[in-house]
Amino acid sequence: MDPDTFRGDGRVEGPEIYRRRRMGVLVGLLVVIAVFAWACGGSSGGDGRADPIKPTPDGPRFDPVNLLPTATATVTVTATPPVPASRPTRPAGARPGVCDPRDVALVLAGDRTIYAPGQSPRFTVSMVSMASGTCELPARALTLRITSGHDLIWSSTDCVRPDSASFTLRRGSAVIRTLTWDRRRSTPGCRSPRAAARPGTYVATLTLNASKPHRHVFFLR
Repeated sequence: MDPDTFRGDGRVEGPEIYRRRRMGVLVGLLVVIAVFAWACGGSSGGDGRADPIKPTPDGPRFDPVNLLPTATATVTVTATPPVPASRPTRPAGARPGVCDPRDVALVLAGDRTIYAPGQSPRFTVSMVSMASGTCELPARALTLRITSGHDLIWSSTDCVRPDSASFTLRRGSAVIRTLTWDRRRSTPGCRSPRAAARPGTYVATLTLNASKPHRHVFFLR
């Protein structure tokens, strides 16, 4: 066997080769660290962009609206009730004044709707004052007319007398008067003879001056 089999080539490495080997090891280590850092950063960011900074709940917040002063306006509305028109007072012992038609409520009613031959219609007139105190309602201020179509058959103004009485009305107290019609026509001044009304449909209308009329329809046979 050759005695030089287990010997090296006898060459000794110089300082330049040793530095090159150390530099290669350092470069390789830096590359490994860079790859590891890139892998960790890519898995958390998704698209590589950094997440925006979010304010913490406990941190101060800037609200420009709260920096403005708040003004509260209070409006007070005072309603003044209307003052009712006062009516002149009447001296003690004086006669009541004339009733205002606007303060008088009227009701007209008939004792029936159909009248057989020989039966005379009878009407009831109710008057109630809505004003305070008492007042006088002249009988001539009330008008009762009986018509058939456009034909005037009978009117209370044809036979009214100048000295006709008045009705004394008190607040809330009804005054009732009845009137019976003899089924004959009337003429101004109650002149005779008076013609009898024919069978048919008739309308009785009650008015107080220019107030709303009150009507009752009935039939004569």
